[in-house]
Amino acid sequence: MKRTGLIWCLVCLAACVAFMRPASGCAEGLPIGSTLPSFVLPVPATQEEMNYLGLKERAPFSLSQVSAKLILIEVVNAL
Repeated sequence: MKRTGLIWCLVCLAACVAFMRPASGCAEGLPIGSTLPSFVLPVPATQEEMNYLGLKERAPFSLSQVSAKLILIEVVNAL
């Protein structure tokens, strides 16, 4: 029984290693020093969020309309 458990453990470990390799064949990132392509974001949900972003009108907006010295963008790839 112990041998079967060990084999399953090794099979699972091998599967994890196979699926965790870097995605080198996926889309390439932007070159260093390039600018982010223009895109539009949805209207913020609350007036408080609009005030935080410095937006004056309730409409979809672009990052150039946000009054900030630095904008940090986090990209999450969830399947």
